[in-house]
Amino acid sequence: MKTVAFDEYQVYNWTPKKAERLEYKITVVIKYNNAQVGTLNFYPNDYPKLPGDSLYTMSKGSRVTLNFYENQYEHVLDLMRNESPLYIYISATTGNPGTRTYGEGDIRTSDEPVGEEEGV
Repeated sequence: MKTVAFDEYQVYNWTPKKAERLEYKITVVIKYNNAQVGTLNFYPNDYPKLPGDSLYTMSKGSRVTLNFYENQYEHVLDLMRNESPLYIYISATTGNPGTRTYGEGDIRTSDEPVGEEEGV
């Protein structure tokens, strides 16, 4: 299992020419301290079955890839714009460098108090 904090993101909306080659049309690269720690890919809503979430192990560090449907994009972006701190999580175990392992992943917040920023 791996949980990694992230503090920046960069959105890629691929052109139709590029998207034909990719299967997904939107990618969000997530970073911590200016280093990429993960990727979020958003597939068309009619895509038959999403690929599994994965953890790619490198000689120095690892990267998590999570796959979503496009109809989840606004909700995920809203979470990243409005919550802090944020973490990316995957249930996969770390493999040898150059290998990819699969598991269930998510984006999560830390524990937050009930009624945060609600006026009385």
